Amino acid sequence: MSSRCNEEVLTFHSGGGVKLAASVFHPPTAGGSCPGIVLCQGFGGTRAETSRQMAIALAQAGLRVFTWDYRGFGDSEGLRGRVVPFEQIEDAVTAVEYFRAREDVDAGRVAIYGNSMGGGIVSGALLRLDGIRCAIVTVPGLAGSRRMDAHAERKRQLLARAREALVDKARGGPIAMADRSELVNDDPCYQDRFGQGDHPIAMESFLHISRGYDPIDWAPRIRTPFFIIAVAADRIAPLEDIQRFYQALDCEKDLHVFRTGDHMSVYGELLEPTVDLTLKWCRRHLPLS
Repeated sequence: MSSRCNEEVLTFHSGGGVKLAASVFHPPTAGGSCPGIVLCQGFGGTRAETSRQMAIALAQAGLRVFTWDYRGFGDSEGLRGRVVPFEQIEDAVTAVEYFRAREDVDAGRVAIYGNSMGGGIVSGALLRLDGIRCAIVTVPGLAGSRRMDAHAERKRQLLARAREALVDKARGGPIAMADRSELVNDDPCYQDRFGQGDHPIAMESFLHISRGYDPIDWAPRIRTPFFIIAVAADRIAPLEDIQRFYQALDCEKDLHVFRTGDHMSVYGELLEPTVDLTLKWCRRHLPLS
């Protein structure tokens, strides 16, 4: 996909004043205010990775697109590599409010998008936001601690390491790190796309994710039109978890399942149809001109 749209790099503040790095992708021909969409990254993701081509494609279609780095990741400030879901939900809420206050965004036509763990972040953010016209999540990680419970022995080992890391930090030691792929699962698709050693995550993150973070419990409270794009053979965001979330939704909803591919395919060989499906949902609910 060509990058025929202008990228504006900026910063905003979340939490206790943590400065977050962000980009706005402007439609090539848009003048004045236009509909917008906010993209939420997945587990340990940054705006320079998987969401960039999606952002460019959506901007080329007429949306003003906002994407940013969570605190502690990418170019944002904050303790490096800590994945704390409720802090990321706060970042998402702040990002949406900041973005739709811009003069070049039609605040009445804003959507929110999340990929992988970003799907759970979107779900939590929607409970704290009013007026979002629609949501789209791709290969969403929605089971939270339930999915962790499905891997009992592995979970026990990782929790022990996470607790040890937290105690070491409490005693004044450094924040212990692990590779992102080590904390996801052993699915080879993840290592094939990203490799190992380049995506450090704080070991304590496993404890934060595996206790009290359950997006499936939030589904009945969501009222925003909600579209899910899944992959049948996904081992990182299993279809059975996504279907449970989908069944619990009490709002306008739709679910599309790709019958080929893996968790990472929506950023590769399935990117184009994923963009098309996303735009179809946006045109239905924003709408686009």
